[in-house]
Amino acid sequence: MTDTRLIQHPGETGVFVFGAVSVPYAIIRSSRRRRTVALALERDGLTIMAPAGAERVTIERIAKGRSAWIVRKLADLQEVRQQPDREFINGESIQYLGRHYRLRVIDSIGPRTSARLKGAWLEVAVPPAADHVVRTTAINGCILRWFRARAGAHMRTRVSHWSARMGITCAGVLISDPQKRWGSCDQGNLLRFNWRIVMAPSSLIDYVVVHELCHVVHKDHSDDFWRLLANVMPDYELRRQDLKKAGPSFTLLGSKTPPKGGKK
Repeated sequence: MTDTRLIQHPGETGVFVFGAVSVPYAIIRSSRRRRTVALALERDGLTIMAPAGAERVTIERIAKGRSAWIVRKLADLQEVRQQPDREFINGESIQYLGRHYRLRVIDSIGPRTSARLKGAWLEVAVPPAADHVVRTTAINGCILRWFRARAGAHMRTRVSHWSARMGITCAGVLISDPQKRWGSCDQGNLLRFNWRIVMAPSSLIDYVVVHELCHVVHKDHSDDFWRLLANVMPDYELRRQDLKKAGPSFTLLGSKTPPKGGKK
């Protein structure tokens, strides 16, 4: 087994200043990382993953060269942070397949909950409850189950469509709830998709599907992988960027945080 160590030298932290924007950073070194420097931006600052022997001045120069990306990502994170919490009340907007539906909550007959699209509305029926927290939890759970069911049906349909078109067969489709990925393909060619992706427009859903089907052929992100993806979907880079920009808005209160720009 390869000996992999994370090495964080004392004092390898600081603050980058880009105009009026200050970004704290920390350098984390890995003996497994040979040449490349990778950046990960979270709300609490920038993490720079670097080779164990890289000079700090070189690492910082590379990070500063990505200043435009850092500032843009900070703006995206700020926009997500400013989004109001959901209250799950009548009239709230819910995204599905790139379209905004209004939430309509009604009392169900009996203890069962249900959800359905009715015109421009997502109608959710839950048992009456005097306690606001109990009712909100029931609404949230009902919507989440509806989304997961819809995601299963829709993603299987899109995988079937693109599989036939590409001449590629996968082992099956599962719906999951990861924090960092829109989709994945394992060594047995089983595809997993984040249920939140069905909030996205069809063009972005298809990008994720095609991306994972390409992994049936090429398990890594090699040049051969990107060439296959470009051959099937020439505008994949535009779709990829659109997903990174819109992805953080595909969420429901009470579920895990969606991928921050998405792993794809």
